[in-house]
Amino acid sequence: MNLTTRQQKFSQSAIQLGLMLATVMGGSIGTAQISPALTNYPTANTQVAMNSGITVAINKIGAIDIVEDGKTYTYTLIPKITASKCGTARKVTIVETLPAFLTYQPGSSKIAPQIVNNDDGTTLTWNLGDLSTHAAMPTITYNAIAKNCGCMMDKAVDKVVISSTDDLRAESVRSYQNNVSCAAPPVKRAVQPKLAYGAISFRTKIN
Repeated sequence: MNLTTRQQKFSQSAIQLGLMLATVMGGSIGTAQISPALTNYPTANTQVAMNSGITVAINKIGAIDIVEDGKTYTYTLIPKITASKCGTARKVTIVETLPAFLTYQPGSSKIAPQIVNNDDGTTLTWNLGDLSTHAAMPTITYNAIAKNCGCMMDKAVDKVVISSTDDLRAESVRSYQNNVSCAAPPVKRAVQPKLAYGAISFRTKIN
């Protein structure tokens, strides 16, 4: 192995080690500049994106455990962005998966979502773009109607996930989840007629 090959392998190992340390440490690291003289890469200014220290979270107001068939419910999604210092969370996206028995009411949200219907439910996606950490967060309020509950109580998961290219954490810490059931409407029983009890008289006609 000649000297040039050794330098290339050493440079690649150093880069991998640096990326591993950056992932473990997290925090506000910014971007790392990789020198082409060390890597022998053709690109003059290669940048490796690091965790910017910005985190995103989501909360849902109005969620309940049991919904009733035929009723309309109002929900509010509240995103939260935090950082060690002022900054911007880039490409913020909120995705909610409604159970099959909850139907989004079109036009009920001022921020219109992208809607995808499937057998398992409805997926709502809001693309909020870049959000500054020191600006007021947009809230999303919408209505959903409970429909087509079975004769038995259906159970499903209502899940909301918020994402940003600046938050590299696991989805589980960026999501809200609620177990919800749909109750079928009560069975209407036929009303039995009331019988009037009293004296009954008979007349016999004699010719």
